[in-house]
Amino acid sequence: MRLALLVLLCVPAAADDDVEPKPKKLAAREIKVDGLPAGSGALMANKITGKTQLEFFLGKKDPFEKILEQVDFKKEYLVLIRWSGSGQDKIETKQEKDGSVTFTHVRGKTKDKKQHGRLFAVPLKAQFGFAR
Repeated sequence: MRLALLVLLCVPAAADDDVEPKPKKLAAREIKVDGLPAGSGALMANKITGKTQLEFFLGKKDPFEKILEQVDFKKEYLVLIRWSGSGQDKIETKQEKDGSVTFTHVRGKTKDKKQHGRLFAVPLKAQFGFAR
């Protein structure tokens, strides 16, 4: 009887423990804002690791503040990809098992020429590259 009482007293105590939830693992994601600088030629990627570098690429224009609200430079960095090409061009991302991020440029089929600029947040410890 004493053993059963002891077990019943211990179970509720274990259930009441405040277990802190595990932090979510960061994944690469696109930051969608208007007013990004666009490219005028071949595909270029710039790694942006802080507010000063972001200001260099954008100035203190409208997208600057909107981007700062969406990124935590203590946990992630930005990759600014710029190019010109078909209006249907896309950039696809894939996060590998080792945490690295692979970007793939998918060419559009239209003959129009547009300037593109896309911005991605990448986990701080992850490396990035482009698929061939």
